[in-house]
Amino acid sequence: MERALAEARSEEMKAVAEALKALADYIKAGFAELAARIENLEKRASDLERRVSNVEDRLCALAEAALSRYVWEDLRAEVEAGGRDIPLLAFRWRGITSSNNV
Repeated sequence: MERALAEARSEEMKAVAEALKALADYIKAGFAELAARIENLEKRASDLERRVSNVEDRLCALAEAALSRYVWEDLRAEVEAGGRDIPLLAFRWRGITSSNNV
C-alpha cells in the first residue's frame, strides 16, 4: 500500500513538474514576444524623434530666415530714411530687390 502511495505521489510530482515546465515555456515565449514588441516600439519612437527633430530644425531655419529678412528690411528703411542709398548689389546678394534702385 505504501509503495502504491509513493508511486502515485511520484506520478503527481512528475505531472506537476511537467505543468511547471510548460508554464515556464509559456512565460518565456510571452516575454520574447513582449521584447520584440518593445524593440519595434523603440524603433518607431526613434524614427518619430528623428522626424520631429528635422521639423524643428526646419522651423528654426525658417524663423531665422524670416527674422533676418525683417532685420535687413528695417535696416534698409533706416538707411534710406537717413537719405543714404544702399547699392543694388547688396540687395541682389541677399535675394532682396530694392524698389528705389530698380
